[in-house]
Amino acid sequence: WALYANTLGQQNTASGVDALYANTTACQNTAIGVKALSTQSFSPGAAWASGNVAVGYEALFSNQPTSISNGVNNTAVGHSALKANTTGFENTAIGVTAMISNTTGSQNTAIGRQALFYNLQGSDNTACGYKALRNNDYGSYNSANGNYSLHSNIDGYQNVANGYGALYSNTTGDGNTAIGYQTLYSNVGGNINTAIGYDAGTAPGSPNISNTVSVGNNGYYNAASNQAFIGNLSTLWTGGNSTWFTYASDGRVKNNVKEDVKGLDFITRLRPVTYNLDITAMRTITGNAETTDFPEKYDVEKIKQSGFIAQEVELAAIETGYNFSGFTSPKHDNELYTMSYAQFVVPLVKAVQELNEDLKSEVSSLKSEASSMKTQIASLKSDNEILIHRLEKLELLIGAKGNED
Repeated sequence: WALYANTLGQQNTASGVDALYANTTACQNTAIGVKALSTQSFSPGAAWASGNVAVGYEALFSNQPTSISNGVNNTAVGHSALKANTTGFENTAIGVTAMISNTTGSQNTAIGRQALFYNLQGSDNTACGYKALRNNDYGSYNSANGNYSLHSNIDGYQNVANGYGALYSNTTGDGNTAIGYQTLYSNVGGNINTAIGYDAGTAPGSPNISNTVSVGNNGYYNAASNQAFIGNLSTLWTGGNSTWFTYASDGRVKNNVKEDVKGLDFITRLRPVTYNLDITAMRTITGNAETTDFPEKYDVEKIKQSGFIAQEVELAAIETGYNFSGFTSPKHDNELYTMSYAQFVVPLVKAVQELNEDLKSEVSSLKSEASSMKTQIASLKSDNEILIHRLEKLELLIGAKGNED
């Protein structure tokens, strides 16, 4: 029953029971396998090129163009690949049940068993790997390379997942980039996140954060939006040249400029301490999954570091009424306090300025006192000279009287 209904169709190849069964006028199709391209029957009354290739049982089974521009140029290789496709065009599905549910989605590429399995209308997606983009429905412009990559995506757009399980849990998040084994694994609805490295990405308890960067194997999980982390819990040092880390500080982009920085009142409340980091405690709080032990993993714990306790800095800021931007306090239980030591430069400068003003005031007072003392000394000197002069006169008078006697 291959090519059973063919009338004007030319350059078609059909091999298998009911392959290209209903085709009438479409040309340049290849159907190999039982019921491959079985229902395609659109007929404009003349021969026309649809250019579909179906290899495998029921591959492109439901394909049904409604014009000469849809339902064409599809390639399906594998059992039930692109089985439900009706008007979708220029799709490539290679693998058992790859794109089995697709109906109108177009220009997709699915390579691997169950790749883009549930896709209905999503277009311009690339899925390479077992169950890559498996649950995608309407999401478009996604690229998934690796088994289970973007597995749960439903209608997320413009995501890139490269690695086993990368962006596995993403359903509605857009514009995310995940490179590495299980990177951004827990992200569900977060947008424009970037994670590079083995298991780098968002914390399990924060599935909807956005605009984060995480770089490093087992990279420190971002637990809040608008954060960037480089390295992991064992990282000892990050750096570059003298301008490696800078901020935009142009006066033209600053509003509400005020001179309300706290100086000595804030700085003198701080308690400088030395300490050692506890990686296990950090992992317990953040839920950050660690790799198996490696020789240098706990070297960071051996370093005696100098700094402040963030909670104490927060208290000092509260007590002085200072809206200090040098620390962030947790919004969720799996977040840590963080500090930017560079931010302490500003209140330190203010403290130095206050000390300088105090010093200048004290110097001025001392100068005034010195001037007063000079005046007093000059007056005393003048008085002393008068007394000496009078004493000399008395001595002369006494001497003269003695001579008379």
